[in-house]
Amino acid sequence: MNLEIIRTDDGTLTLHDSDLNTTYHSIYGAAQEGNLVYVENGLNYAIANFGKAINLLEVGFGTGLHAYLTLLEATKRNYKVSYTSIDKFPIPTSICKLLKYDELAPTKELSLNYFDLIYSPWNVPLQINRQFNFKKIEKDIYEFKLSKPYHVVYYSGFSHQVTPEMWEKVLFEKLFNKLPIGACIVTQCSKGIYKRMLKEIGFRVDKLLGPPGKVEVTRAVKV
Repeated sequence: MNLEIIRTDDGTLTLHDSDLNTTYHSIYGAAQEGNLVYVENGLNYAIANFGKAINLLEVGFGTGLHAYLTLLEATKRNYKVSYTSIDKFPIPTSICKLLKYDELAPTKELSLNYFDLIYSPWNVPLQINRQFNFKKIEKDIYEFKLSKPYHVVYYSGFSHQVTPEMWEKVLFEKLFNKLPIGACIVTQCSKGIYKRMLKEIGFRVDKLLGPPGKVEVTRAVKV
């Protein structure tokens, strides 16, 4: 990894990987993208369908931003979220802490929860607070076994141009077969080839308004 910290248009920071020539979040607003694509389109959608206690799977822990935004929303709205995040190539904690995502919190207590997420040991479950149970797993998604009914999946890895192996049909078939009816996958990807693949598998594909810099994003629902 050859990582550089850059500031995005909403003031929040992200990382640029010069080896892959890509950023971990939108340059038009890291937190803005995470809140719309994942929290609003994914978490809140799942809560509306399944009630205030859900299981959530994230593919790509990355900087921990999406997990942290979800924790803040769950705490604010009194959701019960069991959050599992997978990442094959974790970012060093020493870099994550420089991103200052703790400053997004409305209180000092909640600001410390960001450090709970990034410093928590891999492969060990942790109760962050009353609303948020968390476990991050250092593993290849191909080797991960879905052991519980996940109500929403954050597919927040790099684009298919950067990591084509993460966008193989077999992975989404695996998810489709294990997800309960009404569960969804949310992602910033809106490529036609990807949406056609999801429809072929059996998902209903919702085209949703994207954050700044992105016309459209995707939610795939198992029906």
